[in-house]
Amino acid sequence: MVYKKQNGFTIIELMIAITVFTTAIVLVTTGVIQLGRLYKHGTVRAKLVTTSREIHAQFAQDLQYSGKDVAEALLPPLPAPSTQKVVCLGTTRYRVIIDASAPNYGDLSVEKIAGPNPCDTIPTVSTQKPLPANSRVTTFTLVPPTNSSGAYTLTTRMVTGQQDMFVADDYNKPCKSAPGKEFCAVVELTSVIARKVEN
Repeated sequence: MVYKKQNGFTIIELMIAITVFTTAIVLVTTGVIQLGRLYKHGTVRAKLVTTSREIHAQFAQDLQYSGKDVAEALLPPLPAPSTQKVVCLGTTRYRVIIDASAPNYGDLSVEKIAGPNPCDTIPTVSTQKPLPANSRVTTFTLVPPTNSSGAYTLTTRMVTGQQDMFVADDYNKPCKSAPGKEFCAVVELTSVIARKVEN
C-alpha cells in the first residue's frame, strides 16, 4: 500500500493560529468595552451638565425678574440643627438639603410658592425635582454684589454617582479612577447675574 503525502497544518501551527485569533478577540472585546464605558461616562456627564445649566438659567431668570430685594429674599440660616438651605426669589423657592448625614443629602427642590417672604413657611403650589437620578447638589451659594456692578455670583457643584465612587467617599472630592467611573460625574458652574428688575 502506498501512502500519499497530504498537505495540512501541524498541531503547532494550529496552536499558534488559535493563540493569535484569541488574542485578537480579547483586544477587540476590551476596546469595545472601553468605548462603551467612555460613551456611558459622556452620556452621564452631558446629562448633568445640561441639568446644571438649566438650573442656572432658571435661577438667573428668577433673580433678574423677581422684582424683590434679593437681600430680603435670601433666607437667613435656619435654626439649629439646620438641614437645608432655602433661597426665595419672587414666587420661586429653591430648597437644598445641606446636611451630609441626611439620607436625601443634596436633594434640590424648585417650588412655586403662593407669595413673598417669609419663604420658609409659605405653602408650596408645585414642586419640581430637576436633578437626574442618583444626582445631588453639594454646593449652592449666592454671593451678593461687592462693587457697583450690582452683579450676583451663583456657584453650584452637582455630582452624580454613589458615594463610594468619590475619593475618600466624599462627594466634594473628584471621582475615583476606578471601575464604575463611567457612572460618576462632577459639574461645577459659576454664573454672574445682574438684576434687571429691582422694584
